Amino acid sequence: MSAGERHPLFKAAHYSAQLDKELSKFPILINLEQRTQVPKTYAVIGAILFVVFLHSFNAFAAPISNLVGWGLPAYLSFKAIETSSRHDGVQWLTYWVVFSFFNFLESFALRLVLHCVPWYFAFKSLFIVWLQLSSFRGAQVTYPLSREIPQQVARDDLDNQRITEEKCDPVAPKSQISPPPIREEGCSGISPEKKYYEFDQVFIKRSLAPSEYPFISLGNKRIPIVPHMCLERMKNEVAAIRYVQNNTNIPTPNIRCTFEDNGRFYIITDVVPGVTLAELPDDKKAGVIAEVEGYMAQMHAIKSKVMGGVSGDNVLPYRCFRDINGRSKLLNLKFRDADTPEFVLCHNDLSQYNVIVDEKTLRVKAILDWEYAGFYPPEFDGKFYLRRGPSVAIEGEENDVPKLMEVLDHWKA
Repeated sequence: MSAGERHPLFKAAHYSAQLDKELSKFPILINLEQRTQVPKTYAVIGAILFVVFLHSFNAFAAPISNLVGWGLPAYLSFKAIETSSRHDGVQWLTYWVVFSFFNFLESFALRLVLHCVPWYFAFKSLFIVWLQLSSFRGAQVTYPLSREIPQQVARDDLDNQRITEEKCDPVAPKSQISPPPIREEGCSGISPEKKYYEFDQVFIKRSLAPSEYPFISLGNKRIPIVPHMCLERMKNEVAAIRYVQNNTNIPTPNIRCTFEDNGRFYIITDVVPGVTLAELPDDKKAGVIAEVEGYMAQMHAIKSKVMGGVSGDNVLPYRCFRDINGRSKLLNLKFRDADTPEFVLCHNDLSQYNVIVDEKTLRVKAILDWEYAGFYPPEFDGKFYLRRGPSVAIEGEENDVPKLMEVLDHWKA
């Protein structure tokens, strides 16, 4: 550590920045900062000093101590109800049991305690804070009967973290897979990777946080099903839509904004009215399919020497990663550049469900879901829009994944 870093002002600035980072987890403090223009760090430190000052007056000491005991814990307990994390629920349930137990004991001997222990309520407030802070785990330590619960949760968290880091993508019977995460108000759909929302003319797609991952139960173990490259694919979708909007006349959703918050990546777009191509009667699809093929020709006319996703990540077609034999070969795969531009812009997931059509005019309103888009050989862009179904080979169709794997092997760096 340099002399400058040892200076008290440097340390104060460092700790202030750390505190600000922790306080940024609470939306109420962020809103307060925006409304008052007072930094939340200063506001919290000022409030703490004010609370300490009030403890010097007997008339205020008891109510302030009780406010410390139930104010923030009540807020965080309500937040814990809305989250899928067991850890938060265990922590605050244990806290309330311990807090109530000590209040019960205090009611029998408060006068004696006040006579024998000066500044009792100040010590009580410090004790309450110790119970609350998860870094100290005071409530769990104080209440031995609850020790096994948080310890088991901690062991599960470590197992889940290890499995997450290994990018496990297990397959198990559906009966062993956890139910989908909780649906909030406005949530129109949930997949194993994302949640979807619609509010008036706004459509929101976001990735799941690690605490929301579905899991497989194997005995007393919970193994999370970790989405493969979900963040990279969502960022690639944003890059692809903007690239297509700047270089073609292919209709795509208008992106209002994108951002990352608390482990979730959000894409906010305008709602595209219409129906999917899959919903149209078969006798009305021919003209729409011809229009889609025209857009495909536009994409394939754009070429590059570099293979990979529009964002620069190697986001390969969904059907390649869905194939368990191909998936193991594709992790951390890098490609060499071509001598001449021969890789074309591909959508790589163009099924009938990703084409929105005006039901009256039978014109394409938008092509959706560009997360697998990138520059690849033309054969990568399967014509899945010709029939209903997913962007993979179905019964009676040839599985082209082995051929695609041969192409990837040819271009492997």
